[in-house]
Amino acid sequence: MVDEKPIPAHADLDVRWEASTTNVPLTIKTYRLLPERFSGDVISNVVEMCSLSDKDKKEQGTNAVVFQSSTGARKLFVSLASGTIHYEIPEPQYGPKKLAEGVPEMNQLPKLATNFLKQIGIPISDVTGYFGTDTFNFSEPLTMYYVGDTTITNIGFRSVKFRRSVDGIPVVGGDGGGFDVGEHGKIIKIDIVWHNLEPGESYPTVPKGTIMGFLRQGKAFQGLLPMSIGEIDWKTIKSVTITKALPCYFAGSSNRLIPFLVLFTTIDNGHESMDVQIECPVIDEAKL
Repeated sequence: MVDEKPIPAHADLDVRWEASTTNVPLTIKTYRLLPERFSGDVISNVVEMCSLSDKDKKEQGTNAVVFQSSTGARKLFVSLASGTIHYEIPEPQYGPKKLAEGVPEMNQLPKLATNFLKQIGIPISDVTGYFGTDTFNFSEPLTMYYVGDTTITNIGFRSVKFRRSVDGIPVVGGDGGGFDVGEHGKIIKIDIVWHNLEPGESYPTVPKGTIMGFLRQGKAFQGLLPMSIGEIDWKTIKSVTITKALPCYFAGSSNRLIPFLVLFTTIDNGHESMDVQIECPVIDEAKL
């Protein structure tokens, strides 16, 4: 699972299911992660996006290729073994007298993101955002300078991020990434991991009664918590109400995509209620 903090067994825990199961498939497939042999066209496109050229190639091996600018400041690394593309430039030094110019506006990012995926050979149908309904997630770092009574705002770059989607299911803790675009529309950072996938066995998903049993049996894990909640003493929790179940794949600690459920829950300790995400098996993992 994404978070390795197990929820202790609690045989008499009151677990209530109020979530729809329409988005949980009856069967779900596993996949092996294999090296991604980026095509020559993809590598050429990335080199061009990074304002590099063939003369900047510094290393060429069976499993990786490295490009570096003549000053050594900009470096592009493409790993065929891990399906990784990484590029970044030194962080520009901005100030009230030197602001970023020509950074694309937020409304330009969807087109830039779509074109980026085409250039690296990823169908837009194979990506999803981080918040359920979005294809991409966009953000911008905001720096404010105070000069006398004047406030000066500077945006040095804007970011695009996405997750991989396999069979309509998002991948967490693994494939995905994004890029940053800076002054005059130049790509200033790329972080992509994108393996080749080999389909494995399909397994039936377990019914909601079994999932509720997993929570009582100590087979679930606590997800990330809002900072406002702090540590949870699960021994004091009286009830867990499941309001949403989201199937995901995890690829962070093995050479396979392993399916699981993210449960959006409200937990109650008898004094207060809290919204907490719980990660839980969605197949009989003993059969893997």
